[in-house]
Order: sequence, then structure tokens, then C-alpha cells
Amino acid sequence: MKQFLKLIFLALISLNFTNCGKLGSQRYFGTNLAKGTAGLEEPQQHTFKLSELTIAKRVCSALVNKKTVLKSALTATPNQKVTYTFNVERKKNCGDSKLDKSNLSAQISLISNDLEFSSSDTSILFTDVITDKSPALSSICAEILNTQTTIDQKSISNATVLSDRLYLVAFLTSSDGLDTVQINTKKFNNKSGGYDPLDSQLVSIITTIAQDTSNDARNIGVEKERTQYIPCAGKQFTSLKEIFVRSFFAL
Repeated sequence: MKQFLKLIFLALISLNFTNCGKLGSQRYFGTNLAKGTAGLEEPQQHTFKLSELTIAKRVCSALVNKKTVLKSALTATPNQKVTYTFNVERKKNCGDSKLDKSNLSAQISLISNDLEFSSSDTSILFTDVITDKSPALSSICAEILNTQTTIDQKSISNATVLSDRLYLVAFLTSSDGLDTVQINTKKFNNKSGGYDPLDSQLVSIITTIAQDTSNDARNIGVEKERTQYIPCAGKQFTSLKEIFVRSFFAL
């Protein structure tokens, strides 16, 4: 019975999806969503403003560039080995007050047409490489980069439902001029009929060559900083932050 009610709930949501699979402007999730983790205000469901769409276009275009560069390198003849290095900060236990700091070298692989990180230390690693096809961004970027309508004519919701996941997305530009994407992910709760928070991520994206310390055009679209916050009981949380250092392309 609970599974049946879940299917009915999701079916009602889908009635208001646009052609791109995004939610319409009407709120279906109420205003009693959980407060953001680690001081990040949770994005509320809304239709992106023009200022947000402008940032989203830069981000999505940069992510397409990165995906193209990486896939071209990994499928070249001979194949290139692509490695990213990061500085890592981790708060692995809910009650910790200090951060564990380390360095990380992660190789990028192409698996079933998806880009993935691999490393000997998987405990401090984001395995997914963020691209325009990442679940939270796929439908948004597809419509943003659709040339059939100009950017001022687009009506795109910041909320996407895929299977039992709800993604809420916000686009901002930080004080140091980097475009950022905040992604809050929630999972459907069969008992309550609502969505429970899974994690919040804040990602800054290199969108111009001037933002890369090595001035390497191949790094456009790279996640310059990526932080994940996972809520614990009360206001506590665990966190993982990766700060991009540089990339290596080698035969």
C-alpha cells in the first residue's frame, strides 16, 4: 500500500513536468523543508531568474567542454592517462571539531560512457566527475544549451525528481568571481510521504582559463572546489572537501 501511495504521489508530480523533465513553477514540496546543513540555506523550488540562467549557461558550457576534453583524451590513439590532484579536508565523524587534511591523486576513467575518479584511497574521494549529464544538472543543462530558444525566453525549474531522488539546485557567483552550483539531494521517505535530506554539495566551477592557476584550457569545467555535507543528528554533519590543484595528461 505504501509503495502504491508513493507511485501515485510521483505520478501527480510528473503531470507538471515540462518537456525536459523538470518541475513546473508550482511548489509541491511545501515550505517546511529542512534547514540547510553547515550554514547552507536550502534552495527553495522556483523558476530560475535570468541572472541565474546566465550563470547556469556558463557552468553548463564549461562542463560540456570538460567532458569533451576528457573523453577525447581517454579514447585517443594511444590513450592518454588523465590525473587530477587535490588538497583534501575531511570531517569524518559527526562530533569532530577538527579537519583531517591530506593530498589526493585521482585518475579519471571512462566506464560505460561515464567519467569516474579512481584512487588508492577511496575514503576521501568523490567517484563521480560532474558534467552536464550529472543527474541533478542533466535536464537543466539540456534546456539551457538548447539553441531553439534564447536564454531570456527559457522557463526552467531548479527542482528535478529522478526515481526516488529530489534535487534542488542553485547557481551563484562567489565573492572571488567563481561560478558555483549548490545541489541539495533528498530521498523519498515511504513512511512520511515526503523527502529526507541526503546531502548538500557546493561546487565552484572553472569557467574561464584565467581562473585556472596553470592557465590550461583543458581545465575549463573542472570542479575547483567541491564540498559535500552530510547531516547527522541535530545540527551536526560530516564533510568532505576537495580543492583542485592541477591536472596531468600523459601518454
